[in-house]
Amino acid sequence: LEEKIAIVTGANTGIGLCTAGELARRGATVIMACRSVERAETAKTRLLADYGATNPDWMKKDVADPAVASSLKPIEANQLIIEQLDLGSLDSVREFATRVLEKYPKIHYLINNAGLSLDIFSTTKDGFEQVIGVNHLGHFLLTELMLPALKAAGSPSRIIIVSSMVHYYGQLCKPDLQPTEENYGQLSVYNSSKLANVMHAVELSERLEGTNVTVVSLHPGVVETELHRDFKSTSMISIT
Repeated sequence: LEEKIAIVTGANTGIGLCTAGELARRGATVIMACRSVERAETAKTRLLADYGATNPDWMKKDVADPAVASSLKPIEANQLIIEQLDLGSLDSVREFATRVLEKYPKIHYLINNAGLSLDIFSTTKDGFEQVIGVNHLGHFLLTELMLPALKAAGSPSRIIIVSSMVHYYGQLCKPDLQPTEENYGQLSVYNSSKLANVMHAVELSERLEGTNVTVVSLHPGVVETELHRDFKSTSMISIT
């Protein structure tokens, strides 16, 4: 993946952190799009400690297949680029896009990974319900703003939207997707945000058919991440 540029939202922890590391180990430059710059710096330090040239075991770490290990390279600090992004603020999304596109007019991979679940109702800076706002609306705008750079990449580019199998249980509120404080439920709103992710991927894939941009959504499987600390239901923890 040398000379490829990837954006990973929520790259400071969990799935995003692992994804950023694996892309960098394969040669990509990774833009770590995180709400907290401080936490992103800590994550970058961790990746360099685990997979940088100063670690004598960098090649074999977390890799079972020798054929895979032989194709990897140690991560260099200049491969991990930290950019502040608050998906709960549409202004922040626009500012992020402006900064990134000025430096990187071609983007090869956009990985919409960041997400949250809240047990109480709250709103984004723009007045949207927080979970739908961060998990779907912020990423929706980010994707639209990055599309020209993804198309400009020339070679096949990818938009990867991290969803969940719980989208099967989601229901979208018409006409604006917005739950109210009165009908708010932690699990139902999270499930619905994941359904919105899948529907976004399906519709965008159809619209981009015939271009160099491929769009997919995915269920990551059973993964222990910081998202689980916000869930009050152990049954949901087992499948998100």
